[in-house]
Formats: sequence, structure tokens, C-alpha cells
Amino acid sequence: LFAGIGAGEVKTHQVIGKLFPDLLVKVPEPPSQPKKPDRQERQRAAKRGPQVIVGGLDSALVKISRCCNPIPGDPIIGFITRGRGVTVHRSDCPNTKCLVDQDGRLIDVHWDLGVPLTTDLSSYRAKIHVESTDRTGMLSSLSSLISEQEINIVSASARTTKKKTGLLDFEVEVRDANQLNTVIRTLSRVNGVTKVYRIESKLSK
Repeated sequence: LFAGIGAGEVKTHQVIGKLFPDLLVKVPEPPSQPKKPDRQERQRAAKRGPQVIVGGLDSALVKISRCCNPIPGDPIIGFITRGRGVTVHRSDCPNTKCLVDQDGRLIDVHWDLGVPLTTDLSSYRAKIHVESTDRTGMLSSLSSLISEQEINIVSASARTTKKKTGLLDFEVEVRDANQLNTVIRTLSRVNGVTKVYRIESKLSK
């Protein structure tokens, strides 16, 4: 054994490991990275539809209203739409005022909190409005900040008023209201940004 050590054939840590195994420090294995969903998983998630439970119905076709774009965390109400299942609106959507008075169309709905909301499989669209000082690269800077949070930007636009105020609009895909509020807070801390808010729904004509 000693001859092997002297000749370099046996390493010192090998000897220690044999004689004193408790002295060896075990290096923990790095945690495995979660597997990203493949294309088929994305398609299955899309077919499952929005994560909304409709009261009194075991299976119902659910559609998220485009006028107010509710996202998990928003208070919601549902309306039975002939031939199109149940349409889900935000509770404060101005377009629901005329629907509430129609008998038999209002139905109880709520978000399915038992379904995990992942960035890869669950996304809902929301619109963000930003006002800032007019400076070069503002649109690029804000877009980069949004992308760094692994949020997909569906569309973005920018214009400048006569008073040199920058007006920027983003449509993004988020998993819930918490993620949307986080990105709004992040954008509001950017130098030159004076106002950031979620664009509310408008009354349909």
C-alpha cells in the first residue's frame, strides 16, 4: 500500500476513503432541472382550455372574453352564450352590466386553483400602458425587462405626444395577476418612466 502511494499509483484520498469513510465529504448532486413541455404537451394544454370551473356543469366549453381579458387572480363572472358555451368576464367589465339583467344567462365561475399555473403551459393575455419621458431606446429597454422575466410580448407600440411624452403599449402573456403586477412594478422603477398601469376593458359598441 505504501509502495503504491509512493509510486503515485494509489491516491491519498483513496486510502482515507477506505480507512475512514466518514471523513469524506459527499458532494450533493445538483437538482435536476424540470423538463420543459414538448409540443404535444402544449397542444394538450391548449385543448383543455382556460383553468375555470363552471358551477353546476361537469363539462362546459369555456371562452375567455377578449374585451376584458381576465387572468387568474381577477374576480370573474360567467355568462351562458348560445352555441358558444360559457364566456368569462372580469367582474368589473363594463360589458357585463347589460348581461346581468338577462335571466338565466349568469352562471357562477371561479379559477381552478388546484391546477398548477406554469409559464410554459398556461398563459393569458393582458395589456400594459406606459408613459415616460421621450428618450431614445425606451421601447427597447422596457421590452428587454419584460423578456428577462420570461414573459412573451405579443405586440408592442410606441408614440410621442407634442409635449414630448412617450406613450408605450404592450400586450403580454402572463400566467396570473401576480406575475402581471410584478412586471408592472419592475417597469415603474425604470428611470424616465412616470406611469404604468394595466389597460382596463372598454365598453363594446
